[in-house]
Amino acid sequence: HQTTPEQDQAMQQAIDQRRSNPGKYNLSGRNCAMFVEDVLQAGNVVNSQSGDYHPWFVYQWLETIGGFY
Repeated sequence: HQTTPEQDQAMQQAIDQRRSNPGKYNLSGRNCAMFVEDVLQAGNVVNSQSGDYHPWFVYQWLETIGGFY
């Protein structure tokens, strides 16, 4: 899957915003998988597993769309 420069910029802004305000990690809420979900949403990249914020579900979804690790 390819993203546009505009999507890349929106996703980078989401990353930068989280870096400036990381908050507290929470396995059932504010975790690495939810971070990925938030970044993808910022870039309007659809996640078919939306709502499954456990890291394993996001990892599986990323593998199905292009073998990302």
